[in-house]
This record gives sequence, C-alpha cells and structure tokens, in this order.
Amino acid sequence: MSPPTVTRPQAGALTQSDLERYREDGYVVPDFRFSSGAVEQLGAELMLLNDATPELRNIALTNPHLRPSPVDGRYGKLLPYCLDPGLLDLVEAIEGPDLLLWTTDLFHRPAGHGVPTAWHQDDEYWPIEPMGATTAWVAITPCRKANGCLRVIPGSHRRRALHRVDDSGAFPRNLDPDSFDEADAVDVELEPGQLMLFHALLVHGSWPNTSSQPRTGLTMRFIPSTSFFDHDAGVESGQAYWTDYALYLARGVNRCERNDLMRNKLPAA
Repeated sequence: MSPPTVTRPQAGALTQSDLERYREDGYVVPDFRFSSGAVEQLGAELMLLNDATPELRNIALTNPHLRPSPVDGRYGKLLPYCLDPGLLDLVEAIEGPDLLLWTTDLFHRPAGHGVPTAWHQDDEYWPIEPMGATTAWVAITPCRKANGCLRVIPGSHRRRALHRVDDSGAFPRNLDPDSFDEADAVDVELEPGQLMLFHALLVHGSWPNTSSQPRTGLTMRFIPSTSFFDHDAGVESGQAYWTDYALYLARGVNRCERNDLMRNKLPAA
C-alpha cells in the first residue's frame, strides 16, 4: 500500500552527541520537528479518532494507525508520519537499517482532567525478544509540566527494575518505588512537532493535566527486524493480548523469519 502524500517535516539527523546522550541517559530530544502543517493534519486526524472513542477518556488509544478514519473510512492515514524518511533516519541511527513499526498510541489528556501515568518500564510488558525497541513520542500540542508532560529517570535504562503485580492502576504490574529515586526525575517539555526518542527500559511516567490546555501526543514504536514479536504472548482469558497487533516493515528487510508480517495487515487503500 502506498501511503498518501503529507507535508514534509523539518528533519535533523542524530549527531554523535545525540547518540552518546541516548546511550548514557536512555533518551534524547533530537533536532527534528514535524512542520506546523504536518502537525495540524496529524492532530486533526487524531482528534477525530479520539472523539470516536469516548469510552477511552484518559486511556491510551492503541494502534490508531490501524483504525479507519471516522470521516472517509480510509486505513493507514497515520502511516505517512510513521514512515517519514527523516524520522526513520533517526531511529535507524539507534536500531540499525532494518526496522519494523509494531504499534502506535494516542495519548490525549483533556484540559483539567488528565490523570498522571505511573512510573514504569515498557520492556516489562512487551512480547519482544531480544528487546531492542525505540519509541518516538511526538508532541501534537505544547507539552508542559502543568498539562502533563513526560518525566524520565536518566540512566535508568541500564537495568531492569523490579515490578510488582498491581491491579489498581493502568498497568498489571507497577514499578517498585524502591527501585529508583524520583529525585532524579527530569521533565521533558516539548513544542508541537518535537519528539523524544527513548529506550524500552527507560523509567518514565507523566504528570497529571491540571491546566486549562489539553496535552496530546502520539507514540510510534519501532524494533529492529532481528527481534521477534510474539503475537501469541500474554494469554489472558484464552486470548493472546497481542493478537490484534500488526508488524509493518518500515525500512530494510525482515531479518527474523518468525515475525509474521501478514497477520492483521492493513487492507489496501
């Protein structure tokens, strides 16, 4: 399927300093920004999807790129943003030339109603082996401390922290508070179109939205195609949790024959 044409982003490659910071801290905000036109188009499509799923208020909308547009029913309208060559150049510098897009998430925090996200490591939940994964968190609106920007613990990606079973929050297992020091936290404030790249083991969370402005972001999550994504992992109530996910070859070739690129493949435009 050929993705539709979109406004091109302003792009800057990762510098050696960026790569060193990513390796040292587990995250980086590169010199890259989607253009204002691209952000406007992307934001409009995301809000259509958000408004079409009112039951998910304050809960991430998973895989919005796999959902048909509420306006014209077309699939894959978000893919051009995920597959932009400038963005993929950034991810390739970290994960190598063969990349799979395996999921996206829409995070929308309404003004004055956004709840915080507890501290966690994404690696704890994902069915990827070996774990090599980079998330691009793209700001659609201004993201400030007051309206719920991301918080990170620099350097926490160097080890897997202890998680405990906890059914009271958004995650089935939450980070043990003794496994990190919240005093080390850094607020990552972003302008619309900016993004943060971060490691799957980086301890992160977010503030609640206590402001009069919404906070909206889109994650695009990539793995090297040498890793295996297990669609049948995490069986709950007889059904695999990851069964509806789709792998999309974003760049290069699929290096792991166990990866199923045909499963849940997007329909032709």
